[in-house]
Amino acid sequence: MRYQGLACPNLWPSVHRPVALVDSPDMLKPATGPPASGPTIQSDAETAERRRAHLASVRYQHPTEELEEYKREHGLRGYKEAAAEIGCAESTVQRWLRDGRLEAVRYPGPWAGNPPVLFSADAIDAGRELLADAYRGRGERMAAKWADGRITGRPRQGVINECPVCGKPRYRKPSDAEKKCCSDLHAQIDRWRRGVGVHGLVKWLSGPARRKWKLKWVPRPGRPRNDARLDYEDALERIRDEYARTNAPERELQRLTGESRRMIRIALSRPV
Repeated sequence: MRYQGLACPNLWPSVHRPVALVDSPDMLKPATGPPASGPTIQSDAETAERRRAHLASVRYQHPTEELEEYKREHGLRGYKEAAAEIGCAESTVQRWLRDGRLEAVRYPGPWAGNPPVLFSADAIDAGRELLADAYRGRGERMAAKWADGRITGRPRQGVINECPVCGKPRYRKPSDAEKKCCSDLHAQIDRWRRGVGVHGLVKWLSGPARRKWKLKWVPRPGRPRNDARLDYEDALERIRDEYARTNAPERELQRLTGESRRMIRIALSRPV
């Protein structure tokens, strides 16, 4: 054996490493000494078997195949599924369970720590009723808090006016306290009634009532509207007749017929 590195091995022992020469006779001899101390193959297999047995007896805290099979067999749901079916957050379901307002069961299978909480279909229906009661009773609870003085806020300074047209009450702020109607349409109707007094006539001149009496005056209701096309053809024929009678130029035909320069050129088959 010899050192390879710096020239002073005694001063720098950490830098040097022993390097065996390739031509050394020790490198050509097989190792015939006793086996080194340490775990054998048999002890490693025993350790791995004990680890597998431990993992088989103690489950991790996340859903396993056995848990999902148990939920499908008994029709149960976890926190996430129950909250999705009820329509609320998982924290709401947890609060109901903590307050004793919702019933649940624990997973009876092997599980590390606290087994998962499962909810039945009856518990889901009860959760829906609790959520509906919470939405329904919010207005009543808020009114009670205002009445008891538990909510101290700025009260409304406006007034509630009743619409003279439909009778619907509507809150108006102090700057709009003079507005009695619930909408602009009802305000116009009320103004016609009180001011001009011709609301009845306006009613008959618009909407379905107008359509009803107007159709009675039409000689043939539903007749196809081809009058524009007939007028167009009559105008072309009138231009041709005037040109055949007077042989006048285009400007003179404009004056005689009252049609445009374009119509005259179309009637005489000239480029537009």
